[in-house]
Formats: sequence, structure tokens, C-alpha cells
Amino acid sequence: MSAQFPPTQVGGHVSNRSISIMQVSEVDSTETRPPTSNMEVRKLKFPCTPVPFDPAGPYAIDESVLTSEQYIIWAKSCEAFSVAHKLAGWDRLYYDLREAQALVGRGRDEQFDHHVDLVDTYVERLLRGNDVAWNQLDDPENQTWLRKWTPLRAMPDEVKITPEINILLNTVFKEWNELKARLPPDETVRRYDRLLSIETNELEGLFSLHGKSISRLVRIGFFPPAVVVLKEGSLYFETLDEAPSKVAQVCEDMLKAIRVVVLQSEGKIPIDAASIKQLHFECTFHSRFIIADPGPPVIYGITFPGTFRQAVCSTAYPAGGKIGVVQYCNFREVPDEMDKMLSLFNQYLSNVPGSPINALKIAAWCHTWFSAIHPFGDGNGRVGRLLSSIPLLRCGLPPVNIIASKTSKKEYVDALVKAQFNDEFLPLITVILNGMLESLSYLRRNCLEEEPGDEGYKHGGEYGKTKMRIRLRLRVPRRVNA
Repeated sequence: MSAQFPPTQVGGHVSNRSISIMQVSEVDSTETRPPTSNMEVRKLKFPCTPVPFDPAGPYAIDESVLTSEQYIIWAKSCEAFSVAHKLAGWDRLYYDLREAQALVGRGRDEQFDHHVDLVDTYVERLLRGNDVAWNQLDDPENQTWLRKWTPLRAMPDEVKITPEINILLNTVFKEWNELKARLPPDETVRRYDRLLSIETNELEGLFSLHGKSISRLVRIGFFPPAVVVLKEGSLYFETLDEAPSKVAQVCEDMLKAIRVVVLQSEGKIPIDAASIKQLHFECTFHSRFIIADPGPPVIYGITFPGTFRQAVCSTAYPAGGKIGVVQYCNFREVPDEMDKMLSLFNQYLSNVPGSPINALKIAAWCHTWFSAIHPFGDGNGRVGRLLSSIPLLRCGLPPVNIIASKTSKKEYVDALVKAQFNDEFLPLITVILNGMLESLSYLRRNCLEEEPGDEGYKHGGEYGKTKMRIRLRLRVPRRVNA
């Protein structure tokens, strides 16, 4: 094991504690969600004694005080330096160490200063590697550029709107109003939001739920006994028994994020970089630990909620006989590009009131360029769809929801590509409106009337104890401390 990277470099950030800059034994092991007003909760104790780089050294980590998530990441990072590199935890470690050094002062702890210097050297080398990778393919023989990053462009003066779009829009308003007439308006909104919370995560491949489970969760809320997982996804479950509660937590996160967007649409929260980070924090808090590649070997991924990414980012899609690579904004340019985009977005929003067509144009433009900038390591699709819902909410439309089972990911991505490179927003507007119609139709067919047993799932009673049909394989065995 190389002595260049601390074994807990990622584990310190899976929870809301910073264990990379203090003795692990000093950390409160209780996992709690930080208040929404704070992006993260940090504890710095003095003197600040760092966790050693060598896990076999004299200050070896006491595994018993690590949470299960921390243990898994620590164990994987101990296997090989390359795995630790893939976990992409260097950025938060780097900034935490630099902050701690600024607070403690250099020269007070020689070993700590040495650790900071090692990480500093590593990060600089990694950043240079990122700069080289920015304009290169990793494997030119087997990869091809599908599209390279192009800087942000303002929304064109003329966005073509066809009669078919007007028909779709009128149908959405009609279905939305009819649904509100059959249920109390507030309950209609709640059920739509619950469906969105499930579908947006399914679209990103975090999990796949049984159809009856989806309709029941939409009707009653996210009670774990009602969760029936059919297909494994990227969301990490430590045990099969944990799956229902984990899915429920992830969906509840999305409801919290929707509330942020509603406040933004009402002008109660500014639409700026800080609130976008807050939106990302809410969206990804319980899905920050994922399985990036089931392997073998298994590769774990970490998302740092509410933090812009600090690495080159791209996505690969099949492209004939090669792998097509989509390049996103260089991470060094993300803050500036986001400021420019949000400035234009706020300017466009002044034209929304009373004009649903304008709202659709702005929503499509916003979603396109948020996706192209790709400011976060993960969760960009979920945040982008919510952010683009703001103009729609302001004119009485429901938020953007793409039904995973009805709209192919290829159709959705192709629409985003056409909008970014050709200013053709019509396909994306069509996808957005069709997603709304499919959502409203689903609610009308499956979620209006309460069904026998619904109430039992809320309390985990007789109906809530039905057999869970979970078809997941356990990738990592539960750790048992000696």
C-alpha cells in the first residue's frame, strides 16, 4: 500500500462528519441528517491529529467506530491506491486538510504538515492529469467523440413552436385541472410529487420498483413496508432488509428538493449557485454512496452533496462499433458557467407570467445547459429537471417528470443533444410535455382511489408484513466486528 493516500480519505465524507482530519475515535458515530440550512456539519478538535496514511501503522484505524458505509470505502481504499483514486475522494480531503491547516497553523504538528504536503503534491499531479485529459480520449482506438463541450449560449430569439405543441400543452392543462377536481388540489400535487420522486430516480438507474408498489407509495407516502424492489440499480444496499428503507429515504430526499424548487418558483429563495447546491444536497443525500460498476471488481462511487465537481467529467454511450464520449464543461470553468447560466435564467423568468409557451422554452433551455455544464459529480439529471420546472410552476403547470418506462433514455438524450448543438428545442419540449401527460394519466388510472390494505402499510401492520419480492444480490457482505 502506497503511503500517499489516507485510508479514510473517502470514508470521512460518506456521513456528515469529517474524520479525515482527526482521530476516528473522537467522532460521534451517530448518523444524523444535518439541518437543511447547512451544507455539511464539520467537527474540528484541537490539537488536530490526522488519521495516518498507513493503515498498518502505529495509529491503525479502529474499525469498530466506523459506520458500515465508511468501513466499506476504507476497506476498498486499502486494497489498492487505484481504487481510492476511482472513488474520487481527493477533492474533499484536500480542502478539509487545507482548512484544518489554516485553522491550526503550520509548524504545530510536523506529521500533519507532512500529510498536507503529500496530498497537495498528489492533487497538483491529478489536476495536471485532468488538464491533459480534457482534450484527449482515454482510448482513441475504441472511443470517438459524440460531442465536445461548447460554451453556454443564450436562448435563441425564435424557438419554433408547432400546432402539435399547443395541442399537447392544452391537453396537459385539461388533465391537470380534471385531476385536481377529483382529488383535493393539495393532495393532487402531493401525489404527483411522489410519482416524480420515484420516476426521476428510476430514470437514473438507482432502483426499479414493482408497479403496484409505485401506485401504493404514490397514494400513501414513502413507508418502507410498501416498497417492493424488482430490479437492482446503482443505489447501494448493505443488506436486502435495508433496501425498502433506503429507497424510501431517497424518495423523501426528492420531496425535500421539490419543496426547495417551489420556494424558488415563489420567489422566496433566490435562484443562485448557493440554492442550486442546496437543491443538489437535498436530492442526493441518501444516494451519495452508489455502485458505479458492479464489476468484478466492484467499484464504488461517492457523490458529495452540495459540492461542485473537481474533476474532468464525461459520459459514454454506444456509437456504432465504438464508445461515444460526451464531454462536459471543464470543472475549472463550472462556477463561472453556472453564474452565467443562472444570470440568464433569472432574466428569462421575468417573461414567464401568463405565457406557458415561454415557460416551456425557458425550461428546455435551462435543462439543456444545466446538463451540458454538468456541475456535479452525480445527480445532474435530477437537479436539472427540477430546476427547469421553475418556469412551469410559475404558470400553473406541474414539474418536469420523465417516466422511465415510457420514454427511452436515448430519445431523451438525443433531444438534449439537438437542443445544445443545433438550438432545436422542439424535441425536448415534446419530451417534457409527453412526460407530464404520462404522469397525469398514470395518476388517473392508478392513484385516485384508496385500495384495501393501504392504511396497514403506514403502520407496518398485517398488510405491511407481506412478503418482500426483492430480487437483488448482495454485493458486499455485512461486516461483523470481532
